[in-house]
Amino acid sequence: MDFEGVQAEWVLNRFPMNQLPEVAAQAMMAGFEGPFILDLVGYAAPSLPQLKPETVEGAFREMGLPPLTKPQAVLVLARRVASRILRHEVSCRAGADAIQDLALSFRPDETPRFLWEFRYLGDYEEDWSREDINFEKKVMQLAWSLLEE
Repeated sequence: MDFEGVQAEWVLNRFPMNQLPEVAAQAMMAGFEGPFILDLVGYAAPSLPQLKPETVEGAFREMGLPPLTKPQAVLVLARRVASRILRHEVSCRAGADAIQDLALSFRPDETPRFLWEFRYLGDYEEDWSREDINFEKKVMQLAWSLLEE
């Protein structure tokens, strides 16, 4: 299981809370243990609303994952999409849209620099067509730059 991806999704409020006990169980099967993981494994659907963020964050620490800020979480997820673009597992358009969606989770003045071109992709695309720049090629270049970030 991709615990870092789950953590990034959690930080961005994109991970379903009802799947967290299964994540903790997977962590235990992967050899991680600790009081937060054990606590998280014990949650059932009716008690999930009482789950405290500190328990989830503590479980991630017990998995060896440092806390993530929102920009760090977005970078983790954007890199995963960029990697899928470069391996041709997702089209350039679909991948660019997914990364743009991540970029749009920030206010314009708070958008991390590494997401700037993805945030305004539609605006740039019009300029690129006038300059005869291929959209797919440009997205591939942007994907490489995300991996190098």
